[in-house]
Amino acid sequence: MVSTENMQIADLSRQDIVDAENRRNRSIIADAIRQMVLIIISLGLPIAYNHLAKPDDVAQGHGLHFFQLSPASLLLFAIYVFIGTRFLLTSWLYLSTTYRDDNPRKLRILPDAIGIFLTGVIIGVQSCYASEKSMPDFFQIFSLVLLIDVVFSLASVAMNWQAVKGEGLFQELCWIGNNVVFGALTFIAVSKAPSFDPTDSTAHSLMAYALLNCLISFVISWFGYFRAKREASKRPDHDLMAVVLAKRDGAIRLDEVRRWLSAGIVRDRH
Repeated sequence: MVSTENMQIADLSRQDIVDAENRRNRSIIADAIRQMVLIIISLGLPIAYNHLAKPDDVAQGHGLHFFQLSPASLLLFAIYVFIGTRFLLTSWLYLSTTYRDDNPRKLRILPDAIGIFLTGVIIGVQSCYASEKSMPDFFQIFSLVLLIDVVFSLASVAMNWQAVKGEGLFQELCWIGNNVVFGALTFIAVSKAPSFDPTDSTAHSLMAYALLNCLISFVISWFGYFRAKREASKRPDHDLMAVVLAKRDGAIRLDEVRRWLSAGIVRDRH
């Protein structure tokens, strides 16, 4: 009896040590991507400001101060700030909740890591087009950001299907659907009017699409964050990995592990 339980605990130890190491590596990658996103957005906002307001020209005596710019320019700058903030917060919340250390799901972070990295770089490039003259290019880049996000979100769902097909699938589909709808609307509007005036209805529609997409993304991310918090609160107080590592280090007795197994705090795989 004791020999069988020892074999079960040893098997648990080997597998769960590997799983815990994988979760730890995922968490490290997610943290690196979060920091990268923060750096890109932090650099993109002043670049957009310099491109729009041209403070060097103002310092030389020719040029408009920031609050002397046209309403359309100020609104476009505000939209870029909103897009950057949306991307930063939603990526931060998603990575923090999905790839945290205590998430027992077996997930592959590669699609999300690549997708967030690429969209972050493109949003950084988009800061160079935050002006009235470059408005068509600005929104073309925005539609490209949404397209890339959709592609890698679908790849993430496909690679992690067993883990997300339950309660998390609805959030993933809402996220993808939001980006598909507004990415397509933005692309079609820019394609039909490759050049337009900031006061045109096309410009107003594009700005509305960007704002609505960002608002819906915020709502989806916040619901996902609170759902993940509820899931975490339902887990047992004793972490399986802590039990396994403690047994490996000889810090707990066999009868204590047996008690945890019988109570369902630590589940036997067999």
